[in-house]
Amino acid sequence: AGMLQSLGQAEIESIIAERGDVEIHCDFCGQRYVFDPVDAAQLFTVPVATGAGEG
Repeated sequence: AGMLQSLGQAEIESIIAERGDVEIHCDFCGQRYVFDPVDAAQLFTVPVATGAGEG
């Protein structure tokens, strides 16, 4: 998810408009992740925990 966020919302929306979803393949674990328009939109609306203020 962080990788998609680093691309930026406009780029992700462009990919979704072209392909219908965004697919990411993890070279480390071999897992394939598919983000539909709803999933991708949540990446930019839900606050991501940074760990700041914990402890």
